[in-house]
Amino acid sequence: MKIILSSIYPYAFLLLYLILPFDNYIRALPNMLMIGMAATFPFVVQKSDFQKIKTPQFFLFVAFVVFLLLNAIMKDQFMADFNIIKKILIVLGLVVLYIPVRDTEKVENGIIFSALGSILFSLINITIVINTSGGIEAMSFPKLIEALLIDRLYLGLICVISILISFKSIEKSFQPKNKYHLANIFLNLLFLLLVVSKIALVTLFVVLLFGLLYKSPKRWLLGGILITMGIIVLTVYLTGLTKAMEGPRAPTSQENENPTFLQNTFTWGLRTITWSCGLEIAKSNGISVFGLGVEATSNQLVACYEDTISPPDKKALFVEKRYNTHNQYLDIYLTFGLVGSLLFLLFLLTALFRNRAFFYPTTLLLTFMVFLMFENLFHRQIGSYYVGYIMIIALALYDSINIKIKGR
Repeated sequence: MKIILSSIYPYAFLLLYLILPFDNYIRALPNMLMIGMAATFPFVVQKSDFQKIKTPQFFLFVAFVVFLLLNAIMKDQFMADFNIIKKILIVLGLVVLYIPVRDTEKVENGIIFSALGSILFSLINITIVINTSGGIEAMSFPKLIEALLIDRLYLGLICVISILISFKSIEKSFQPKNKYHLANIFLNLLFLLLVVSKIALVTLFVVLLFGLLYKSPKRWLLGGILITMGIIVLTVYLTGLTKAMEGPRAPTSQENENPTFLQNTFTWGLRTITWSCGLEIAKSNGISVFGLGVEATSNQLVACYEDTISPPDKKALFVEKRYNTHNQYLDIYLTFGLVGSLLFLLFLLTALFRNRAFFYPTTLLLTFMVFLMFENLFHRQIGSYYVGYIMIIALALYDSINIKIKGR
């Protein structure tokens, strides 16, 4: 019986990540698979498997989670805070549940095929919208984005992970599967260009350039290029933060009538408002050691939207949607305070340092850290599951789960 369960167990992870992009249609199934794996776990795990998670980064992540739980209990905000904490617990649960699995090939195949399935589903939807809109000329960019299977940012994250999986899976010597991985990279990249997923494209460019450092003899030259790119990306990001600090600005009538391509594709509008309010809340509350809690943070953000947004329609939208900060670092500070932020940053830096010798976990972590600047991944179930995969690689030593390094 144990042998049968052990052989089936990895396929549960494959199915989990295969169906994850369709979360809006089968929301309960991922959680049901998690429950099933948790019930099976005692029958398939071995004592030696726990060696995989005896790493500093794993214990730091556990310390972060324990702090969140104790902090919520001590402030008598457990039920409100647990709505977010439970999504972080999904990440921790996935890491622990994965330790009986001997490699990551099946779950990686699940992510690759789920990315391709999401692209196909989205392209079919876009085709339908084009036909019903009277042709591609009459179709607006927002309608194209609405036709995607899931939010553009999360679809971009899936595509980036899929590309990184294929990139590290390509053998140096000729192998028949190399052409399939190259095709996967090409299709995902083409789709990212089609939907103008800026965060994904910039992240992908930086991490793949970073990957060349692992095998190039001219590391000093590539290092200089990376530093230059990092400065450019940081400048763009800080420009957004500067705009956020200046407060939200209503578009002029000319901008409304003749929006530029950048205005149609860049999402600074929403984020400069949420970042502005988040920074204003942080400033008005001073140094927060233990944070405001989930509910208080959300309420203060809504109050800020009501006070600072002038157009009635936009104000109503922000208040109704109760938009979060769209920056996980800022959100952790506001919600869980300085202690929570320091524990989280210490975990990230430790994980980067411990995995620095290996291309794949390092680039996954960098991808994770970049996306956290633009989205609260822990606020969405789908975000937590994909963060869970990244943590499976990063929290255990990369070579402890028998992954072939292939010189990267």
